[in-house]
Order: sequence, then structure tokens, then C-alpha cells
Amino acid sequence: MTITRLTGLTSGLDTDQLVKDLMKIEQMKYDKVAKERQYAEWEQEAYRTTISQINAFQDEYLDILNSETGIRSVTAFSEFSSTVQINGEDSKFVTVEGSANVTALSHEISSISQLAEKDEWVSGVSEISSIKSGKITSDVLDELKANGIHFNLKIDGNTELISIEHTDLSGVTTVDDLVTKLNDEIQTIFGDDYVDVVQKIDVDGTDGFKIDSAGNSISVYNTSSPSILTNLIGSNNSGIVDADTLAEIKSQGMRFNINIDDTAKHIEISASELASVNTLDELITTMNSKIEDAYGSGFNDFVSRTTSEDGDGFEIKKEGSDIEIKASEEFGTLTNLDITSGKSNGGYLKETMESLFDLTDSDLDDFKINGVAVDGLTASMTLDDFMDVVNKTATKVTLSYNNLDNRFKLISDNTGTVNNIDFSESADAMKVFGELGFDTAGTDGGDGAGGVAYRSSGKNAIMVLDGQTVVKSDNEFSIDGAKYTLNNIYTTPGEPIEIELKNNVDDVKGKITKFVEDYNALIASLSSQLNQSRDRDYQPLTSEEKSALSEDEVKQWEAKAKAGLLYRDPTLTSMLDQLRSAFYDSVEGAGITLTEIGITTSNNYKDQGKLVVDDEQLTDALENNFSEVVSLFTSVSDKDYMDYDNSAERYRENGISNRINDIISNAVRTTRNDDGLKGTLIEKAGLVDDASVNTNSLSLELAAYDKRLETMLDFLADKETAYYNTFAKMEAALSELQNQSASIVQQMGG
Repeated sequence: MTITRLTGLTSGLDTDQLVKDLMKIEQMKYDKVAKERQYAEWEQEAYRTTISQINAFQDEYLDILNSETGIRSVTAFSEFSSTVQINGEDSKFVTVEGSANVTALSHEISSISQLAEKDEWVSGVSEISSIKSGKITSDVLDELKANGIHFNLKIDGNTELISIEHTDLSGVTTVDDLVTKLNDEIQTIFGDDYVDVVQKIDVDGTDGFKIDSAGNSISVYNTSSPSILTNLIGSNNSGIVDADTLAEIKSQGMRFNINIDDTAKHIEISASELASVNTLDELITTMNSKIEDAYGSGFNDFVSRTTSEDGDGFEIKKEGSDIEIKASEEFGTLTNLDITSGKSNGGYLKETMESLFDLTDSDLDDFKINGVAVDGLTASMTLDDFMDVVNKTATKVTLSYNNLDNRFKLISDNTGTVNNIDFSESADAMKVFGELGFDTAGTDGGDGAGGVAYRSSGKNAIMVLDGQTVVKSDNEFSIDGAKYTLNNIYTTPGEPIEIELKNNVDDVKGKITKFVEDYNALIASLSSQLNQSRDRDYQPLTSEEKSALSEDEVKQWEAKAKAGLLYRDPTLTSMLDQLRSAFYDSVEGAGITLTEIGITTSNNYKDQGKLVVDDEQLTDALENNFSEVVSLFTSVSDKDYMDYDNSAERYRENGISNRINDIISNAVRTTRNDDGLKGTLIEKAGLVDDASVNTNSLSLELAAYDKRLETMLDFLADKETAYYNTFAKMEAALSELQNQSASIVQQMGG
């Protein structure tokens, strides 16, 4: 049976206050643990803030890739200016840059006799991108002369009708004559700049021609009849022409082929010629006129008017004549020339290796370049895919097709004779490259005149530097810390290229000085936290205590309560001691010390080991002992960072920057060592956005506090309930006693 908290009714006691007073001692125990937890949380925040400071410093000055502000790599000290002159005038034949490893500041180049070049193979002129005719025999030529030439030519999106009537072809007796006629018509339609779009070629021993224009997209199409005409002219060569039909014919023009008594002609009536046609009779007159133009006098009445129940129209008919009408594409120019309508000069990329070069899969199954097998080649793949597979394989070559000059090119990825292309030991490669038009013998020389294949083999860079002939496979190279870039040939005798390198001392000095300033700031911040003791008079506030203060008072109180969280922290103290030692322990092999370049420790003990820079002495060291200064900061031990057995040797061999980086990494690295541990501060407090955020010792401690506080809250609730139950029982007993007393008094007649 549950006892309610309606107490004090009999005794008159303030039970709530009594219970509250009794619970104070228990609440104090809870508050004590809660404050301990708060301290642990603040401590974790303080560690993480410190870790962020240290990380920022490491990123700024100790990142090996940060040469702009870093001082850990040799590259960071490569602040040089250079002059390259001939007879006192600036020269651009060569560019020179200094590095921290430079051994001499003055050089002389007597000549640059040769620049490094890539090995370049160029095929003979290929026909694959051209629109080629079939064999143009005398019969084909006669057919063209009889019917005229009519097809649509599209150049870079502009489509025009190429139409040469049979009467204009009477003087054509050779393919050369035909090519001339076509080119004249194309220039008339597209403009005089379109020269030699059509060129004569050999087609299996017989003359033919190709249509192509460098850099332009070209397509050819049959001339097509308007759909209305195709539907209009049926098996009886007649049709109905209403107003809508006439309007459509006028807008599209009329193109059809007519065969009268085995003589075929192409009839072309443009939309402009039909602009003035407004009636059926006018259309019939125009058609008859065109047929007479094609066949000659006497052929002006083949089209006549018809009338039927369905309406008026026309028919093409002549007593005693055999007449056949077809849409123009059914027996057109392209068909006679064996050219597929829709053929373009860009379609070759999507044609297969088999159709282009008559190759089979067996011609490609052992294809090698520079001894590297190119796998996955098939005869059914397109030329585009073939080149893509070759170029993506590690053969160190690039195969391409240049549509401007219609040639394949095979170029080595790198310069120098050592990178010359070789496929001579691959029979498949020899055959394929032969089909592509290359001179597979690899003969060096030639310029491609006459459309033949040629090769310009790779070359080395050759120069005379300080009296010594230097041969390099690249035009960019480094010698004794100086980087040379050869830009052009130079062979003028008696006038050497004079090179002077100079350390940009001010830039390097500024970098070192800035590093010292920020190091001192970091040391000051850490030392301040380590030396500030905790004020025990300021404890974390409970919720009840906070409610009694203003917001500003709470902030001020907590600022004092947080002071001294890292007082004499052993991890940070150890790191600072190691950092101070790292600056003054000698660097093995550097040949100079920090003190000798003007960087010392402050004499003021309050500075906590801050560094002081003597500007004049540092300048002198950089001007006269530059390489030693660089070694002092950047020397790198060959012992691995995680090789703890040789850590002492690594420390001695490392320059100051690498020592500092090791020390800081020991504290804040997020990678694990062989024991599975991260940096000491990370293990202690963890880092947001890292796996350590919940697995560090302080997070585990906070989790333990949370569990403990949860148990204590349960205990407090039970304790409070027990007190209330006790007072409730007392009230019940008093009430019973009071009732008994009243009964006795009543019995005694009171």
C-alpha cells in the first residue's frame, strides 16, 4: 500500500522542509561527483583547444608539402633569383632556378646545340575520313552525263544542292574534267574559298574521287522529293492537286526523275521558281517548260490537266511514249557513284577496324608497343575505341588521327632517344601500323611531302655547361641543385650564356623569423596554462547556485573556475622540455648550430625558453653558410619515425624542423603506432572528427561519471521516498494515538 505525501496533518510539522534538510547531506555527495565530472569535461575541452593550437602550428611550419611558410623541406629554402645574360643582355634561351641544394652560384653555357624532342611517327595521307566514290568507269561517266549530277552537300551544318545539268556535262570526257566541274559548282554555291573540295584518287586501279575539306564536317545526301510529290505521282503518273497540295509543292519545290523512252532526266524546280505559280495551269506550264529544257524542243506537252470526281489534277503522259516517274533518290547521282547517302567525313571514327583496314581478330591478339602488350583489341571495335585502348595502356605512346591533314600520328609520351617507339618485334603491330599508313621500317627523316609517311625520331638535349658536354633526355633537368629549362637552340661561338644565382636572403630570413615568432607564441600559451594554478575557492556551480546568479556572474565565476586546468600537466611539460632540447642539441653533420646562426634562448627566465633572433648574425649565416643553415633545419634521418629502437639515432640525425615535427607528432598524431596508440594528447582527450572522440581516457572517465551520477540519482530518489514514508508512518501513529485519547476522555465522561 502506497503512502501519500499528505503529511504533517496531525503533527503540524513542515515535513517537506524536514525531508529537504535531511536530503542536503545526500545532495552534497551528488554535487561533489557532479563537480568532479565538470572539471573532467573542462579539462578535455582545454586539452582539445591546446591540440588545435599545436596542430595549426604544425600545419603552418612543419608540413613537408607547404613550402610557402614551412621550414621542414629543402624546397622551403629555395628562395633564389637568377640572371641569364649574353653580353650583359637578358636571354631567354634557357631558364635557370636555384634550390637549397645548389653548390655553385655562377655558371656558363657555351652552346645549346640540340633540344630534347619526342619520337613522332606520321602516316601517309589517309583516305578514311574522305567521302570516296567507287570506280568511275566510262559507263558511269556516260550515266552521269546523260542524267546530270544532283546531290545535297552539307559543309559545317550548311546544306546546299549541287546540281549540274546534263547539258553542262557534254564536254566531260575524263574524271579530271568531272572533278573540275564539281569543284566549280561547289565554289559557285559555297564561295570561292572552298578550293579542291573534290580531288581525284585511285580506286583499285581505276580513277575515282574523294570529297573532303580540311577541318570541315562534310556529308552528302541524295536529293529527295517532297513527300507530297511522292504520294502525288502513282503508278499512272497522275494525281489530284487541291489548294493545300499546290501550297506544299510551292514551299518545297519539285524534284523527280523522269525516264522517257529509256532516256532518264532529273527534273528540278526550286521553290523560288514556283513562287509566282498560283494555279494548277501555271504549275503544269512550269513543269512542261522544265521537261522541254531537259529533253529539247517538242517535249512541252507531256503534262496535262485532268478532271475527275475527286478534283482537278495533272497527268504526265504522251501517246506512243513509255514514261516512268520516280522520286529523285531512287536512281540518283550518289547511287551511280557508289556513294551511300548520308556518308560523312566524320563517320570513320565509328567504323570498325575490319571495315576500314580489313583486319581480323588474329591480327590484334599479340599487339605490342615498346614491349607492352595492348590487350582487349578486336577487329569489330571502332577506330575511336581502338585508339582509346592503345592510349590507355602503359605503352608510353599516344596514337591519334588529325582530320586537318588526314594523317595518323604515333608520338612518344616523353622526349629523348631512350623513349623512342619500338614495335618491330610485334608482327601484329607491324601489320596494323602498316595498314594505318606508317612507314614501319622506322626510317628517320622526311617531311611528308607528297603525302608519304615520315618519322622524326626522339632527340636528346645537348649543351655545354661550364666546359662539359651535358646530354639529357628532357629539356628540364637539375644539376648540382640548379634547375635548367632549355627553351631554344643557341650556338653563337665566343658569346656564352652567363648565369648568376643569388640567395634571396631576406625571404628566407623572414620565413625563419616568422617561425620563431609563432613558436614563441605557442610556448607562451602552453607555459601560461602549465604555470597557472587552480583557485580552489572557485568550484563548478550547481544548478541551484547558477539560478541565484546573473548570466554575467555565472560566466565570470566559471572563467575563474576553469583556470589552472592544465597546471603542471606532465604530458605538456614533457613536450615543452623536449622542444627546448631539440633546438640546442647539435644536428649530426649540419656543421653549424642554432646559436651560430644567431638564434638563442632569452635570458629572462619569465620568457619560459622563448627564442631570440639576432638579425645581423642570421643574415650573415644565410649569406655565407646557406647550405649549412638549410641542413640545420631540414636534415632527414634514414631511420623511420616508428622505429623506436633507433629513435635516439633518428633524433641526432634529424634537423631541427624534423625533430620538432616528431615531438609534436608524438603528442597529437591521429595515426596509431605498433602498440595501437595515437599521440599522447589524443589518447588523453581525443579529437572531434576522429575515432578517438569517444575512446580517449577523459571520454571514458566522463562516461564513468555519468553512470555513477545516474546511480546516485536513483539512490537520492529512493532515499527521499524513504524519508517521506517514515514521516507518513509517524503521522499515522500520532493520528491513531490522538483517536485513542479522545475515546478514553469520552468514556470517562469528559
